[in-house]
Amino acid sequence: MAKGISFGHADKAAAGLNSLFSDKSYEELLAAERTATEDAEDRAGSAALPAELLGGAIAGHGLVDSGITLTGRLGTAALDGLTGLAARTAVASGEGALYGAAYAHGADEDMLSAAAAGALWGAGGNILGEGLSAIRRQVTARLTGSLERSTASELAGSGPASEAADVPQNGGAPTATEAGPFESSATPEKPPAKITDEEDLKLVPTKRTMTSRALRKEWEVLHRRPWPKDPKTGRNMDVSHEKALADGGLDHLSNIRPRTREDHIRHHTEAGDFKRWAKRRWLKQKMSSGGIM
Repeated sequence: MAKGISFGHADKAAAGLNSLFSDKSYEELLAAERTATEDAEDRAGSAALPAELLGGAIAGHGLVDSGITLTGRLGTAALDGLTGLAARTAVASGEGALYGAAYAHGADEDMLSAAAAGALWGAGGNILGEGLSAIRRQVTARLTGSLERSTASELAGSGPASEAADVPQNGGAPTATEAGPFESSATPEKPPAKITDEEDLKLVPTKRTMTSRALRKEWEVLHRRPWPKDPKTGRNMDVSHEKALADGGLDHLSNIRPRTREDHIRHHTEAGDFKRWAKRRWLKQKMSSGGIM
């Protein structure tokens, strides 16, 4: 794994460090390190290659998370269709060539051949990745289409639905834990639509179909940039649904936007959502217990 993480430079790094405290030459120490690595590969057997590939994947993922990548750069993120795919594939191919050449340098192998192989792997990986993303978006669109139909059917049905997990329990003022799932499409320029008590009681909250992490990843693929961070905390902004899940909104990329936790809570407080949801829950409890006829 160390060999993969360092792009083949682990032995050289170890030999260089040891040379500071040894009377042996760098070449002797490097030969000893490479012999030890070969012995480790022999002992690992069939697990050696997966371990090295895992190390390389960890290193690559770390570089991407740190922004040290060509992915989405040079204006390729904004291009659509085959032109965009070709441009992003070319960039990925170039990045793959750099990784291949770096590994060959560490292993003292032919850098030109390694760069060519890396370019092929980079191009193929991008085509495969974008293809899988396109398939996932189509599947998600089909599933959410079915979800819309089933939600409409539920709204026409009868019977109370429990919202114990969807309404704040402290008199309408949200806690940090409770604020996360509640979103509204209201803004200062677009006040929330008035909903009668009878209409409100018919609303059935949509169950979560995707995690916040999955939604953030979908958003990043669509916008070709990382999910925004809260400048005050340095953590990811909240995954805010434009139409609240508690009001039948979909757990889908088209229905989310990033908001800071502070803005998220203020958004619902100003729109009166927490009080409305608390009242809804109280009315449903009364109806289910026979308290309201």
